[in-house]
Amino acid sequence: QPSYGVNNESSESSMEEHDPVGVHRVTQASQASQLSLASQTSMYSNDSADGAPQHSLTSKQYHVSLNNKSFLCEAGANYPDNYVKTAKYSILTFLPLNLFEQFRRVANLYFLIIIAIQLLPNVAPFPIGTSIMPLAFILCVGAIKDGLEDYDRHKSDKVANSLPMMRLDASTAQFCKCVSAALQPSDIILIRRGQQIPADCVVLGCDNSNSDNRGVCYVNTSSMDGENAPKLRRALRSTVNLSEAAELAALRGYLKCPPNNKSLHGFHGAIAIEKDTLPHHNHHHHATAVATKKK
Repeated sequence: QPSYGVNNESSESSMEEHDPVGVHRVTQASQASQLSLASQTSMYSNDSADGAPQHSLTSKQYHVSLNNKSFLCEAGANYPDNYVKTAKYSILTFLPLNLFEQFRRVANLYFLIIIAIQLLPNVAPFPIGTSIMPLAFILCVGAIKDGLEDYDRHKSDKVANSLPMMRLDASTAQFCKCVSAALQPSDIILIRRGQQIPADCVVLGCDNSNSDNRGVCYVNTSSMDGENAPKLRRALRSTVNLSEAAELAALRGYLKCPPNNKSLHGFHGAIAIEKDTLPHHNHHHHATAVATKKK
């Protein structure tokens, strides 16, 4: 039985399974999994950390429909995609942008002004080449350094955008392979134990053999905040018992949440799920959702 959740900028966290005594168990990848609803919005779960800032639902809100992407084509829709880009330059923009950045430094701009003054007749006391060569050397070294650093960023971006994912196809009720850059808001994805989380997610459910910890999973956020201690995340009570892809594909409703922010420890939003799209055995859990919709 898998775990589920509602899922902007890619989160570089990983799923972990944790014993009550604090010992990490080594299990098969298929034993610990998480199903998430991918969304380029800052979402983790309906539980926020103690003392975390809460965002008012009266401010600008994202309205993400479950298993229905028509909202992405609506007029005025401005939802971010899941493409990661940390590189600053391309082949065409490298030279002009890099020169612009280097001449923003006061020292380089000072020597450029000195060279410009030496171009005036009868002003330069020595050949102008003696001033051009040191500045050209500094610019070349700086460009090489910046170019190598940006090349590494391009490589890391390529890796981050090509992470293999399993995304739920609502029309066939089956999980299909895709890459992380192709994820869109409202996508339901399957995340296995130890796998990198490709986007901000709200947990819909979690594969956990211990019935006392049903819907509980742990994530490692050390790549974002440097903390190695696993963070506990709980699945939504209205979806925690969903264990089949067909049940997830049948879900209809919406999620409201604020746009991305810099907070790593707080999230405030509401999810409404149409009662008729939930399995009958799950209706008694429906009232525990943050927000519900009955028809």
